[in-house]
Amino acid sequence: MWRQLVICTFAVFLLSPGTGLSQTIDPHAVFEERCSRCHTQHAGQFTRKTLTMKADGEIVGRKTDEPIKSFLAGHSGNPSREEISALLDMFALQIQSGGLFEKKCRICHDSAKKLARVRLEMRNGRLVGWISARDVRDFLTGHGRLDNKEVEIINRMLVWQLQYSQR
Repeated sequence: MWRQLVICTFAVFLLSPGTGLSQTIDPHAVFEERCSRCHTQHAGQFTRKTLTMKADGEIVGRKTDEPIKSFLAGHSGNPSREEISALLDMFALQIQSGGLFEKKCRICHDSAKKLARVRLEMRNGRLVGWISARDVRDFLTGHGRLDNKEVEIINRMLVWQLQYSQR
């Protein structure tokens, strides 16, 4: 009886939303909840305006050339190591994309985050439309005035969004 109670409790803990041994940190949520009060509301705008990436991949302040990783460790938002890692991953993607979504997609789509998390999903290792099941990479070819390089950037960005999705 005692073992069954322990096993059931453990199962409930692992299967309940918001709990578990490895919880995905949504860097957009971290930025919106803790950073946007003092910085811009959208992390992409903040990143492209204030941060840059060195040749070795290190993200630094555009004005200070100070590594953001060490800066965030003592910043007033008090992010955890895991949150800092997730934020740095998001900042890197935003720097590397160069604001492509903003330039070519925002005219019709509110945000990459919303587009990916509401309308897309991963099936068999491919990004597809949630309802249509159409391959997004194939769809993007010829969509939104994107060239082949831009299709890959947008596809990678949308896949990344789903990695941090908590739906």
